[in-house]
Amino acid sequence: MTTPLLTALALGFFGSLHCVGMCGPIVLALPGKSSVFSRFMGLRLVYNAGRIITYAWLGLMLGLFGRQIQLSGWQAQLSIASGLLILLFTLLPHLSARFKTAFQPGRFVSQFLGDFLYKPNYGGQFVTGLLNGLLPCGLVYLALAGALLVGDPVVSAGFMVVFGLGTLPALLTVAILGRQLLGKFRPLFSKISPVIAILMAALFILRGLSLGIPYLSPQLTHPAQAQTEVCH
Repeated sequence: MTTPLLTALALGFFGSLHCVGMCGPIVLALPGKSSVFSRFMGLRLVYNAGRIITYAWLGLMLGLFGRQIQLSGWQAQLSIASGLLILLFTLLPHLSARFKTAFQPGRFVSQFLGDFLYKPNYGGQFVTGLLNGLLPCGLVYLALAGALLVGDPVVSAGFMVVFGLGTLPALLTVAILGRQLLGKFRPLFSKISPVIAILMAALFILRGLSLGIPYLSPQLTHPAQAQTEVCH
């Protein structure tokens, strides 16, 4: 597994406490609790499949945009700017609160989400997952920033798929064990989320500095410059 995908897996797995805190109530509200265990799990897996497909689509779109940034030679600057922006919103929570108040893309999605959330069939749960992937989420924004900086549409989509798979164990555990586990995880959410955000911000800034450190801060070369060096 390549370094970007390992990063995506680690972000999803270790950041899944955030998912438990934010999406746990939705997971607990999904229908099928009285069904046999195979159908119960099937509905939850279909829901998560829809969520991960939306992540993949968003990653693909940002990967296309990131590729253009890479070709224009602004990849390093974008990486540093992304890291600084994450630090700013993490260390100054009031800015994040104002941003969420002014920009609420989830309001429109939530209206449709309610229409499918309680439908006890695979189609309804799949659409619920697709829509849930569009809801505002700080952890997903971090993952999308990473997908953008990859600069390859296919790898960016894969980045988001692996990220989604990393969050799956925690969400399935909450679905099975229920509200008691959710109550235990929620206090940890407020503690671990800023740590994850700061670590990701540091990685983005290090990457943008192009210090020549393998994996952490590789030397970023403008594509045109690289082609010139090959020709000579």
